[in-house]
Amino acid sequence: MALVTDLALPDHLSSHISFALRVPVSLSVTTPLVTTSTILDEYALSFATALSAPHHAVHRQTIEAELATVHKEKIHVIIRELAVDLAHSTVLKFLTDVKAKLNKESAKSAVEASTTQPHAAAEAKRKADAEAKKHADEIAKQKAAAAEANRKADEAAKQAALEAQKAAEAAKKKAEEEAAKKAAEEKKARDEAARKARDEAAKKAAEDVKRKNEEEEDKKRKEDIKKNVAKPAGSKVSDPETIKALEKIGKCGGGFPWERIQGGFRCSGGGHTVLDKDLST
Repeated sequence: MALVTDLALPDHLSSHISFALRVPVSLSVTTPLVTTSTILDEYALSFATALSAPHHAVHRQTIEAELATVHKEKIHVIIRELAVDLAHSTVLKFLTDVKAKLNKESAKSAVEASTTQPHAAAEAKRKADAEAKKHADEIAKQKAAAAEANRKADEAAKQAALEAQKAAEAAKKKAEEEAAKKAAEEKKARDEAARKARDEAAKKAAEDVKRKNEEEEDKKRKEDIKKNVAKPAGSKVSDPETIKALEKIGKCGGGFPWERIQGGFRCSGGGHTVLDKDLST
């Protein structure tokens, strides 16, 4: 079942377009809430009527059969997207297409009237040519704009890829630097441990050498004491305590050895004296 109605057109289109609207009962049509129809509204209704024409029945059946197994919600989404795209492209080219057809009709009328009005026909043709050129220029402008948009999109994609590559290289470089830093720190720690071990060994060796040198110096000092301690005058000193006491005090302050005198010892320089009683204490 279809609804058939006649629509009133504006005066400037009434002599060019007349149609009957057929809307399937199952079709839900949403239009803006206005009191008068616009040219685009009339175009949309005419388009819907053309789709419901009988010679499209086979195509409709084919479409229904091919898409019968597709989920309804998915079909609805795709239909809405296609409708939006179609509406967008239609609005962009609608005015230029209508003007082109009007200019074509005007040019045709001008050619028909050229036998009686040659000047008017020539002017009409000139205007038609100008409008056609304007239309072609608009199409070229739209193509140029689309090409520019594509170029900018390509540049943006290339820039994004370049930035991603730079980010990856920076991350790789940072990882390498961190690995090198960690390796350097580990090497430094190993070198420090080795240095401490060497220092400890060197310190121990130095202490051993010092201790050995001190022992040798002490031994030499004792030997020097034995060599430089004065021998008792007239008789040998056999008292171990006295010998030990002389070895203990060593040479005098001037560095002279001791010589036996009556009651004690005196340095060979003559400036120091040690009594026997002092040695015993």
